[in-house]
Amino acid sequence: LIWNITLALIFFLLLFGVLGLESWQGSLARQCFHTEHGGAFVPEQLCKTVNKTTTSMEEWVPGDCPVGFTCLERENPWFGFVAFDHIGLALLSLFETVTFDEYPGDLMNPLAQSEPTYSKVIWIYFVAVIVLVSFLLLNLFIAVLVVMFTSARETQAERRRLLVVQKALETGKGAMKLRDGTVVHTDGTIILKDGTKIIPVTEDQLKPPALRNVLEEGGKTLTGEPKKERGPAEECQH
Repeated sequence: LIWNITLALIFFLLLFGVLGLESWQGSLARQCFHTEHGGAFVPEQLCKTVNKTTTSMEEWVPGDCPVGFTCLERENPWFGFVAFDHIGLALLSLFETVTFDEYPGDLMNPLAQSEPTYSKVIWIYFVAVIVLVSFLLLNLFIAVLVVMFTSARETQAERRRLLVVQKALETGKGAMKLRDGTVVHTDGTIILKDGTKIIPVTEDQLKPPALRNVLEEGGKTLTGEPKKERGPAEECQH
């Protein structure tokens, strides 16, 4: 199961990475700079057409810089590590998105500025990434890992308990008490912490997972008092 989820996680990351690469390659490397002194527009404003200068509001269209600014190429944001210029950067950007290392809006809004025609597509794209990869597959992957580690700890604890039981039967030095309060006698009798008595334990029952079945079955069928031998009258009644 863990490998199936891992493959699904990798598949969807690659799928969304390729879609982002084909749609927004170079889109985050275009920013508005002042035409005269070259200072960047504050707050950061991305644009669509390189080397286009906006001189009046009449000619302004979505994706253009404010009046008096020119659209120029610059380094990608966050020291060049967030972009869709190649598949490596695309996967890194998606990883930061699905792990919420960066707020998704910090990536969606700049893309919507530089690609205003596809603003709705950008929002649908990132909502799909967050729902499918972050909320579903990533959480499912973590849940399966937790279940695997829990099962491994239980198996290890059962094996340790089995070794103690076997040692008690082999040494023949009287009863041996386990950490959980279970007492093992040399004749194969096991007395649980609550007083439940299970007799006798055969050699086959000392092998995993048979030992667990013996203890569970004993806890279900026996009372909290040690089991007593039946007298002749009780045998007749039964």
